[in-house]
Amino acid sequence: MACWSYPIVLAVVWAVQAILGDRWWPGTILLYGPRWFWGLPLAGLLPVALLLNRPAIRPLLFGTILLLGPVMGFVVPWRSWIAPAPRGPVLRVLTCNTQGLELDADALGDLIDQLQPDVVALQEWSDLNREQVFRDDDWHYRTDRPGLGLASRVPIRSAEPLTSSQLAGRGFLVWFELDASDGPIHLVNLHLETPRGGLEAVRYEGIDGVPAFRENIDIRWRVSEAARELIRDRGGVDVIAGDFNLTADSPIFRRFWAVEQNAFGTVGRGFGATKYTRWFGARIDHVLSGPTWAPARVWVGPDVGSDHRPLIVDLVRVGPAEAP
Repeated sequence: MACWSYPIVLAVVWAVQAILGDRWWPGTILLYGPRWFWGLPLAGLLPVALLLNRPAIRPLLFGTILLLGPVMGFVVPWRSWIAPAPRGPVLRVLTCNTQGLELDADALGDLIDQLQPDVVALQEWSDLNREQVFRDDDWHYRTDRPGLGLASRVPIRSAEPLTSSQLAGRGFLVWFELDASDGPIHLVNLHLETPRGGLEAVRYEGIDGVPAFRENIDIRWRVSEAARELIRDRGGVDVIAGDFNLTADSPIFRRFWAVEQNAFGTVGRGFGATKYTRWFGARIDHVLSGPTWAPARVWVGPDVGSDHRPLIVDLVRVGPAEAP
């Protein structure tokens, strides 16, 4: 009976994550908590099924698919199997939350020297690391908002911090126009409000922390809505890169950020975790591309000292440059 109940439980977990995550505080805990936890019953159920009830293996296999895919977010690049890969000159984008001075600047600098990205978007960035990370004179560099840095081998024509009273200091965006040879590139580097405050309120205060958790959820909805409006008012965007503090299956992400292509969701493979705690990882850093750009390749980089891993994306222009 337990073997047949397992996929039903996982289907309920998936539904709660997808529908009630970032709406209801228990659903939000499921969304940002250790999802591998739901695989623990397999360790007991599978050996029992193998020894005592072979037909019960079938629902466990179905449960495993639910666990790895919808619940844990394993990505299969099925779109690349039915459509040819985009071709053309590549714009390589690297984004990383560097966690301030926790960054191993030499490690990130070595990675940049190895991968030769065209654009590097950084969050929780400290200018004190600049010389160790960007070691040659080919970079155009801006820090127009404290904690947000952008380095580009493509000349930066303009940079504009976008502000709104609705963001209330809980989200940060800078709009850039890059002067590429085949047309301007409009790029946003952003860092949105974290769910950590709400999660920790319940962790340390129990039920007394629920009001703070609800407030955190409400703030994150309002910040994403305001950020989306700021970008929309500015005109068409080609690339949005940064620490969204949202998983791709979050209702907030689906509501406000599913307009553009998510590079990892389109051509990625695996779980793609970019943020790590002691017990688990989550994919909350993203690179999104507008209709004139298509992701061709994406992968997660190595540990560079931060609690986030770099996300690297190769983008190909598939349409004419759009004016903002």
